[in-house]
Amino acid sequence: MFWIALIVAIVCIIVIIVDLLFLLSTVHGAIYYPSSKAQIRAMLKLAHVKPSDKAVDIGSGDGRIVRAIAMTGAEAYGYEINPLLVMWSWWQNHRRPLKNAHFRWANLWLTNFARFQVVTIFGMTYIMKDLETKLLKELKPGARVVCNSFPFPHWKPLKKLGSVYLYQKK
Repeated sequence: MFWIALIVAIVCIIVIIVDLLFLLSTVHGAIYYPSSKAQIRAMLKLAHVKPSDKAVDIGSGDGRIVRAIAMTGAEAYGYEINPLLVMWSWWQNHRRPLKNAHFRWANLWLTNFARFQVVTIFGMTYIMKDLETKLLKELKPGARVVCNSFPFPHWKPLKKLGSVYLYQKK
């Protein structure tokens, strides 16, 4: 009887932790909604990723964009606040390894993106204004930013392809 109660208690604690992590990830960032293959192709096309680039996907979700960028030869990083999605990304990269694909459990608001030449984002309307301000402060001139579906409110896009916007830091 003791062991059954212990197992039930452990399962309940795990469920509570997972729920809290999910709540944390949706309160501090965008909800998880994966980009379509067409959107990923548009993002890569507009970003003009080169093998010499360091690229980051902010809110990398399941890691598909990071892996697509890494396949171009660039050093690709994914920053995600949801630890379950980070673990999924690590697992996917473990199954089909790309040495230049890296995944980090991190809060985008506490991360400095100055070292990246390419930034990809699939955010939500309510974070884009603050994220625009953050990136304008941190990125070096010439950095390219590609936003899927949700444009920045003040930064003027250089190009648009479907629902994908390209920006460049001046």
